[in-house]
Amino acid sequence: MSEVDGTREQLDARQDNLKCVQEISRVPLPSTVTYTVSVQACPSGDLLSILKSLNGEEVNFWVRTPKLFKPQAGLSFTATALAQPAPAQPRTPERVIGMRKDGNNIVRRLQLSDNTCVDEIIDPVRGRRVSAQRAPCTRF
Repeated sequence: MSEVDGTREQLDARQDNLKCVQEISRVPLPSTVTYTVSVQACPSGDLLSILKSLNGEEVNFWVRTPKLFKPQAGLSFTATALAQPAPAQPRTPERVIGMRKDGNNIVRRLQLSDNTCVDEIIDPVRGRRVSAQRAPCTRF
């Protein structure tokens, strides 16, 4: 995507979600860095992400989530379903305990709320999880 396309998409998102932004109710997220992160979810599915530095400078950008989850050309439903096995029950990641590069992918080791751990294989180009498998709860 070119810078012009990116700018146009941000302007379109702001216009499409004008009413949502006027009724803003930000959800602050904890951060260990020198800025705060807030997210505003809109009925369209779009997310307004707000980064605010300690000196008060603020950066806003839109994530157009409906575009993120469109089926990708060339991928069959079967291949996608096989690549991402459904968990028996939803488990929430509690913390990331390790991250490393593995070829063209990223491996992220997560400790889940039930104290088990999984390695998620992430395709950094598409920003999507390729697979997940059980792993020991140790750092890399």
